[in-house]
Amino acid sequence: MMKAVLHTEASPAWLTEGPERSWALLPLGNRPLLEYWLEACVALGIREVRLVLGAAAEAVEHYAGDGSRWGIEIRYGFLKEGQAPERFVRRSPAAWADGLLLVTGACFPRRTGADAGGLAAGTTVCWSERDPGLGFASADPEALKVFLEGGAPPQGPEADGLGFQVVPVDSAETFYRLNMALVNGEITRYLAPGYSKEEGAYVGYNVVIPPS
Repeated sequence: MMKAVLHTEASPAWLTEGPERSWALLPLGNRPLLEYWLEACVALGIREVRLVLGAAAEAVEHYAGDGSRWGIEIRYGFLKEGQAPERFVRRSPAAWADGLLLVTGACFPRRTGADAGGLAAGTTVCWSERDPGLGFASADPEALKVFLEGGAPPQGPEADGLGFQVVPVDSAETFYRLNMALVNGEITRYLAPGYSKEEGAYVGYNVVIPPS
C-alpha cells in the first residue's frame, strides 16, 4: 500500500519576516496547509504518513498528533540540517517499494471538484513541471527503485487525474490568491468528514458533540 512522506521542515523563502516557521502551518482558509495534504492522503487511500520535522517541529507534532483525527497513522522523523529531502526515504527503500507520495516544500493540493481517483499501478504523477523538486506520487516499482537507489525522481504528468492540482505556494501573492479563492466559496470542496476511532464512523469538522 502506498505511503506518504511530507517534509515539513522548510520555511518558505518569501516569508522573510517574523520567526522561522514550517510551511505546513501556513493558514489557508483558516486551516493549516498540512491538513489539506493529510486529507489528500485519506482520499487516495493512504493510511501511513511520515512527517519529517525541522522548523516549528513541536507545533507541527502538536497539531497532527498520531493522525487518529484523520483515520491515519502518523509517525515522525528528522533530517540533519543541510541534507537533501530524498536522503530520508533512501535510508529505508524497502518501506516505500509499494508506492510513495512525497512532498518536499510548500504546495497546495487544490481540489478540482472532481472525485479523487486512485493512482493506477505502474504510474507516476508530479506536482509541478516548473518546480520538479516539490515531489511526486508514484506507484511504479521500477521508477521508485531507481530513485531510492540514488537515481532521478520518477517522471510523469501533473496530478490532474487525482482530483486535485498541486499549486506551488512560492510567493506572498500566490498565498493571498489561494486564501481569497477559499474565502470566496472554494472552501466548500474541502469540508470532508472527519474520522473517529470506531470502524466506519465519522462526523463533520463543523459538528460539536456535547459531552452527554
